[in-house]
Amino acid sequence: MATTTAGDGNPSTATTSADELAALCALVVDPEDHRTLRPAPAITVRRLMALQASGALRDRSGERVIDGFDALLVREGDDRAFPVRAGVADLLPGSAITLEDDDLAPEEV
Repeated sequence: MATTTAGDGNPSTATTSADELAALCALVVDPEDHRTLRPAPAITVRRLMALQASGALRDRSGERVIDGFDALLVREGDDRAFPVRAGVADLLPGSAITLEDDDLAPEEV
C-alpha cells in the first residue's frame, strides 16, 4: 500500500495495485491523441512524488501539482504522465505531467 498526500496536506492511504493499473491501462488511452498508456516505473513515481512533495512539480497547464498520487500512467512515447489517485486516473489534458528524459532513466547504483 502506498501513502499519498491529499490536497489538504493530510496523508491518505491509496490502494492502486499493479493488477489494477494493468486493468486501467487496458481501458483508457491518452485523451488527446489516443496513444496507449502503461504504468510508470516505480523509480519514476518516486522521483515525481518527491518533486510534488517539494512543490516543484507542475502539470501541463502550468499549475503546481498539489494533490498526491500513488501511481502514474505514462503515454506511449514517454513524454507525458497522468496521475492515478486511489485507482482513478486523472485524464484531463491539463493535468498531465510532462516528463523529462531523466524522469524515466534507471536509478543509479
